[in-house]
Amino acid sequence: MKSHLGIFFFLTLLLCVCTSTHASIVILKNGEQIITSHFEFDAENRVLIVSVNGKPEYFSITAIEKVIDDKGKDITESLVETSNPFVMRSKRKLPWNVTFTIAGNYVKPTGQYYEFVSSGPGFEGHLRIALNPRHALRIGFIKSGINYGNDVFLFLFDDMDFIVIPEPELSVFHYYIALNWYDLDKPIKPNEVRANIYAGIGGVSHTIKGDKWRVDANSEAIEFIGKVMEKETKFTFVGGFELEYSFSERVYLAFLSGLEGVWTKVYNVEDPTKTRHAIKGVNFRFSLGFTFAM
Repeated sequence: MKSHLGIFFFLTLLLCVCTSTHASIVILKNGEQIITSHFEFDAENRVLIVSVNGKPEYFSITAIEKVIDDKGKDITESLVETSNPFVMRSKRKLPWNVTFTIAGNYVKPTGQYYEFVSSGPGFEGHLRIALNPRHALRIGFIKSGINYGNDVFLFLFDDMDFIVIPEPELSVFHYYIALNWYDLDKPIKPNEVRANIYAGIGGVSHTIKGDKWRVDANSEAIEFIGKVMEKETKFTFVGGFELEYSFSERVYLAFLSGLEGVWTKVYNVEDPTKTRHAIKGVNFRFSLGFTFAM
């Protein structure tokens, strides 16, 4: 009889030890302690799901004082870090680190600086480097097709001579560096549409080419002087909006819409010696192309 009682006592003790070994303890800030054999942590909603008598109970991470796992280890700090959205984003693998976009464009110039200049097609390339799940560094190089319209003549004064450049050619290059706001929290799946915006600074380079002629008072060409090539670069403010349609995780169709304000010197009409700077030209750009992610 005593031997049976001894065996029963030993088995009971062994069962208690096994149970305690596999039990976790959740201590709430109100002092309540919950012993459970199973719990899960929903990091996205910051909720600890605890099994109590076979039923799930939900506790916000802010209501928990301490969590001790079944090995007796305090894991409270790791749960708090995991529930922090900034920590989660910093540890999450980004869908891409670098993208390159090639596109065709159509640029519409407006404003006083672009009088007598017409629209035209061009091409462009953009590079993006991911900084974190919310931001990317964006660099762009754009060749716009804007040019002088037909029957445009540039008139110059040179040492009391009247100089004309008939039908000059205009070549315009744009470049910029900007901060891109982009949502990279979720993986990119096929057939998704995503939007992003950017803003920054840059420059626009204008090159004028043509033939210089000296003319008389009746604007009749009397002497060919030679070829001319004049360059002028202006500081710009840039901003834009982009839509991307994903064919796959690495290839997207990109539609871009951007604008560029040209910062230039303005002369006082009453006193030409007085000048100021202002945005006197704006380029509206619409582009369509492909983006390749790496």
